[in-house]
Amino acid sequence: MKKLSLLLFVLAIFQVNAQNETLPSNLVSNVFYLTAYDYDGLDNAITVPQGKFWTVFYEQGNWYWKFPEEAVFPVDRTYDVYINATSGKTILAEGYRLFSTTTGAATIGILEHNFGTDEALSYNDVEPIKDTIKLFPNPTTNELALNSDKVYQIEVFDLSGNKVMEFKGNSINVEHLSSATYIVNAIDLETNESLSYKVIKN
Repeated sequence: MKKLSLLLFVLAIFQVNAQNETLPSNLVSNVFYLTAYDYDGLDNAITVPQGKFWTVFYEQGNWYWKFPEEAVFPVDRTYDVYINATSGKTILAEGYRLFSTTTGAATIGILEHNFGTDEALSYNDVEPIKDTIKLFPNPTTNELALNSDKVYQIEVFDLSGNKVMEFKGNSINVEHLSSATYIVNAIDLETNESLSYKVIKN
């Protein structure tokens, strides 16, 4: 019962965030897309993993969410996923279910965040989710570098999910990018380990 009460409290906070377009400050741990082929209908819904929550940044087709299976409400409603400026961004806590009713190749873009951490995270944090590889300085005006000699496949996304840069290496020149917040994904080409960072370009 305590867990359900906490879940409802978290949902209330997230729904407020969805109305005012405020993105969570928790560091993004993964960026991925889902297709309607794999999640067609409630029977094929994907569930947000324990210890995670998702922010939807891109939607094509008809996507919906429902409360966790163990949540009991008088009316078992299905809710639309919103990402536009007037309706806000949908944020789903652990246990929530996401599915599509569009037949075909419709997609949805997800930013995955770690829900519980021992310390507060903010846009200025440079610690990645995994290991101790840092991307610095953050914020920056032109150059970013990983404190590693390895070669990485690096992708830079804006918060709408658009890929704005892609290359191999361990440093980044972002001088030409507009002042904004970006998500940087770095994949170790030796181990295939993926690291994600939220970066402010001044």
